[in-house]
Amino acid sequence: MSITLTCTQTLRESDDTVTAWFDCSHPVTAKAGQFVTLAVPIENRVHQRSYSLSAFDAERVPNAVRITVKRVEDGLVSNWLVDHCEEGLTLQASEPMGNFTLDSDAKTHVFIAAGSGISPIAAMLQELAEHHPTRQPICFTSFATPKAPPFLLS
Repeated sequence: MSITLTCTQTLRESDDTVTAWFDCSHPVTAKAGQFVTLAVPIENRVHQRSYSLSAFDAERVPNAVRITVKRVEDGLVSNWLVDHCEEGLTLQASEPMGNFTLDSDAKTHVFIAAGSGISPIAAMLQELAEHHPTRQPICFTSFATPKAPPFLLS
């Protein structure tokens, strides 16, 4: 783990989903769609889990990331984060990584996402809206319940 993350804000997206903004101990290089691996201490043991960045903007906020976590059945770390993530929480994390990123040469972007899989797509849609406003992405989504899906109503 090479970054210390400090939670600066949380937003309860639904009963079982929380979005958290974290300041990084140093500026990070990331692309929309990448993920970080968190080291989360629970009951005297450190558990590592990976979470997609649900937002990242190196130009506006070079030392901050956002993740969105959904409660899942038997999800020790995800459920702990949904219940305990709050301002001031400090966690260790990896540098952002992964190859699920935007193709900068593409003229059309079509996304398909289900449930919490919308997280990396949300970051990519934000990047397109802010840095390529003339492109018109298409996004198909599906959610298990009609409750407000994350990101889509804010």
